[in-house]
Amino acid sequence: MTTPQLSIVMPCFNEGAYIQASLEALLEQECIHQFEIIVADNGSTDLTREVVRKLQAADPRIQLVDASARKGAAAARNMGVQAAKGEMILFIDADDEASDQWMSKMASGLERFPIVGCGFDTISLNESWQSESWQNGQDGALNNFDPPFLPWSGAGALGVLRSTHLGVNGFDESLLVLEDADYCWRVQLTGAQMGFVNDAYIRYRFPKKYSQMYRQMRKLGQYHALVYRRYAHHGMPRIQQPIGRAWQRWRRWFRKLRRARTKAQRATLVRDLGWNIGRLYGSLRYRTMDF
Repeated sequence: MTTPQLSIVMPCFNEGAYIQASLEALLEQECIHQFEIIVADNGSTDLTREVVRKLQAADPRIQLVDASARKGAAAARNMGVQAAKGEMILFIDADDEASDQWMSKMASGLERFPIVGCGFDTISLNESWQSESWQNGQDGALNNFDPPFLPWSGAGALGVLRSTHLGVNGFDESLLVLEDADYCWRVQLTGAQMGFVNDAYIRYRFPKKYSQMYRQMRKLGQYHALVYRRYAHHGMPRIQQPIGRAWQRWRRWFRKLRRARTKAQRATLVRDLGWNIGRLYGSLRYRTMDF
């Protein structure tokens, strides 16, 4: 097979229910570049590997890599890049699906920028209450915090040149979440400009269980305190009000709890609860004192 110019790296862990649709959405695309798909399995215990091997037998562009040595999507992505041969690297998560011509459009973006992100479609793969309860942070632009710092993209909608990835030593494997924000920021702090590919998007899948939503947001809240500690000296502003305003925030949460009637409202409250508890824990653990 001709050496691929483009490598799609897909980290996965127990995504047997979704990974076939994700891979087929990639294989069906037309792309002017020779491409390969590196599935970096982070130690799945379900049918993920069997599903991938079945598709691999029919299409040699798929490669299954054992990335179980260290847990976490960051480690799996780094392992996937080590196995990849392309000079252009695209990342996508195993439970999401790429839009038509996503590969070609992202590759075109990498001809102009060393790192690019694209938009999220949060409607197609989710029920209406899920989409209603979660703000789409990459709807027409790169993600950012409020107040803003440097822009970033979720890792499942990210493209980068191999040299750029290696120049920052890949993803920080100590971060279980927000490793994508940290990655994009470290690239930009080298002086590189990050681009946004307007006409490409990823169909993004939200969790359905309240427990999953809570755990996701609790981790995000905790690790936001950690990245704030890392990047405050680069000008990253505090995202929360000082400790004196914390009680007001909790009072608003309890008022909303009494009025919650719909699944979307309850999901929003669960996510807010996870975020606030995560922020409190992270602020104490990492000594940012930013509750």
